[in-house]
Amino acid sequence: MCRSLGVDVLVLGIAFAACGRAARKREHLVLTPERLIIERIAPNGQTSREEIDPYWLRVEHQDPERIGSDLALVARGRRWVIGSFLGADERASLAEALRDALYKARNTLRT
Repeated sequence: MCRSLGVDVLVLGIAFAACGRAARKREHLVLTPERLIIERIAPNGQTSREEIDPYWLRVEHQDPERIGSDLALVARGRRWVIGSFLGADERASLAEALRDALYKARNTLRT
């Protein structure tokens, strides 16, 4: 019994470590009339960056009530899943905010 408890504690410790590591994952979205920038910061600090023309961009969030439903940005045959670490309500709120922001960005005069 004591041996089993040790394994359980070890597994629980690994799960907490993985959860803490995932909690350090971040995404920054910056939208201007000319581009949408997606900057992703991995738990190890590695950064990746995508720049997308917002004119062709659409928000895809099919079933906001379903847990695990992807929130994606789609343009010209490419798809970027964002906010995968958010809860269902947060993803739905972000989808709505992105749709509104994209509408405003498209209707701003480019100079």
